Amino acid sequence: MSGKHRLFGFLIVLSIGAVFFLQGCTHRISQLISATPVESPTFDEYLAWAANHSEEIIAYRAFLDEKAVGDIVPMSQLLKSARDWKKCNAEPFTVPPKELWPNIVSTLQVVKKFKAEGVLINPVAASVYRDPVLNVCAGGSLKSKHLQLNAMDFDIETTSDSLEILCNAWKTQGPDLKLGLGFYSSGRIHLDTQGYRSWGSDYSHKTSPCLQPK
Repeated sequence: MSGKHRLFGFLIVLSIGAVFFLQGCTHRISQLISATPVESPTFDEYLAWAANHSEEIIAYRAFLDEKAVGDIVPMSQLLKSARDWKKCNAEPFTVPPKELWPNIVSTLQVVKKFKAEGVLINPVAASVYRDPVLNVCAGGSLKSKHLQLNAMDFDIETTSDSLEILCNAWKTQGPDLKLGLGFYSSGRIHLDTQGYRSWGSDYSHKTSPCLQPK
């Protein structure tokens, strides 16, 4: 084989490799884009919405105050619906049905406890109650704990240290608290008090950061 042919063959192999490399990069970039958190509604948007729901909000806040959990999460966060509310043409906020109000108390108690212990630092609630239609549109499980007002999703700043603290709290306190702890690719976490378990990006225990070998 002549030198020119060998050079031509080398260039072909190199170009094929470049294609696969670029495909891999594109796939990783698409994963990063899909993992980018959806923009949350603003406080001004909350105020505009709340002006038309003041009586419901006051009643809900009074119930939470009675249970000593009214000051754990600001109402502007506690009433957030789903992060995909805009895509689903839904309201960014919602007051849950009154019959479900007691269900959030135990989860708020865990949030209060973890904030006091430094397990959760400045968590920002991103999604709480979802009605069935919005839950389906947002890609939620048909058995989602958000449907019964048992769950809250939070935006948190995660570092290796903060993640270790959170996982240690789940391991040591989770069984007694019946704590469900989920981790999403968007950087959000899920908390509920409907059973001791943890999961990660593929919604199974296999990808939970708390269950990975050290």
